[in-house]
Parts: sequence; C-alpha cells; structure tokens
Amino acid sequence: MDVRESDLREITRVWNEIAEFSVASSDGALKHALGTVMRLVGATNAFWVGGRRAAPSSTLHDPLAWSVTGMTYLVHANEVAATAEEQRRRFSQGLVDPMTAALIARAGSTRALLRSELVGEGAWRRSSIYNDVFRPLGIGDRLVGAHTIDPHNESYIGVERDRRGRPFGTRERDLLHLFLCGAQAFHRQLLRAEPSPYHLTPREREVLKLLLRGFSERAVARELSLTTNTVHQYVVTILRKFGITNGRVGLMAYFLREPHP
Repeated sequence: MDVRESDLREITRVWNEIAEFSVASSDGALKHALGTVMRLVGATNAFWVGGRRAAPSSTLHDPLAWSVTGMTYLVHANEVAATAEEQRRRFSQGLVDPMTAALIARAGSTRALLRSELVGEGAWRRSSIYNDVFRPLGIGDRLVGAHTIDPHNESYIGVERDRRGRPFGTRERDLLHLFLCGAQAFHRQLLRAEPSPYHLTPREREVLKLLLRGFSERAVARELSLTTNTVHQYVVTILRKFGITNGRVGLMAYFLREPHP
C-alpha cells in the first residue's frame, strides 16, 4: 500500500474523531470525514452516496439491482444538487454510467479505484456523466471508494479534482481505501441516520435530527418556529415513512439499536 507513517497517524486520528459524534450528529461527522479525506488526497470536492440492493434475490453485481438512498456533496452543494439529482433519476431508470457500473460490478468488498481502473478512456469520454456532468462543472478527475457493510448495503465516498489538477494516483487511492477500511461503524451510522433524503422533505429531516437529539415536540416547535400541531404532524409522517408504530420510543430504538449483520 502506497501510504506513509504520517498518513496512518492522520487517518487514525480521524477515525477517533468521527467515533465521538453521536447518531444525531451524523451530518457533522460526515462533513468532518469528507473534509479530512479531501485534504488528505488534495481534492477540490468530496461526496458521499448510500447504496442499497433492492431485494435479497437480486444479483449482487447488477447495477440495476441497487438504488441510491442518500447523497451529500461537501463543496458547492447547491450548484451540483440539480446535476446530482438528474444522475440519480437516470440511475433509477436503468441509465447507469460506466464508472458506476464498473464500481458495482466489484460489489461485495471494500474497495477504492481510480477512474482509469474502472473505465477506459474512450468509453469514459463518450459517457453521459462525462459530457453532462464533468465537462460543464469543470471536473477533471474522480476517485471513488465503497465500504461494503453487508450484501445489501454499501457506503460510497468519492473525491474530485478540477481540470487544473493532475489525475489521482495510487497514493490517493490507497489513502481512501485505508480510510474506508477502518470506519465500519461510521458507515453503518450514515446509512441509518441518512435514510432516503429523497423520501423525507428538508423540513422532515430537520425535525428528525432534533428528535434524535432528544428534543420534545414542543422544543422542536420552538427551535424551528413552528406550531406544536405542525411538528406533531411532521412526526406522524416521519414515523409512517419508516414504518414505526410505537412512537418516538420506536424511532429512537430504530436509530440507536445495534446494526444487524
């Protein structure tokens, strides 16, 4: 592995730091992790994507068997949000870019791969993600890794450089792989604490995060300048979306219980 002793110390420090974040502070943990990885590899942006296989009977390495359950960009999030959502929409329709398809074809083990290791130059230049995303946004290269949580869930972290930088190399790839290998609890927490932001509205996510911090409905109402009745309706909707029938106790148990293998 092409890493240095100082790299090992830095990554160990980050593992320890993100372990201190609570479940309710998963946003902060994620931003801290992405910022550190971005700095370590000299990237200009970093992102996280949650992936879930639709059914136990589906093929592990079939891209169409997987769906996006969450997505976060660290830098220029608003600018890339529309483009990212369009890519997610295409993915849900079975239009999978070659880089993602090659990454999922290796599903089942934690991995980090250079773009050149996933797709050849010709196929890459012809792909929609290159022409519709990379070129308009000025992205020069992408390095992406996946942490396999179980046969049905993977957590992806990627980094990007703009066109002014050189392509990522083996050292950056190995740094990302090392980070992914030692943060299992962190990735499990992300997939649990970031449950389908495409299914929760922004306001519902705000309410959920406060509930997980122990706020009462009345306290949530004060924090968000809403009526208690409005907050209660949000809570009812959130519980319904997660299929939870025993109220806030069940909600807390859902997020705090030990992960199943």
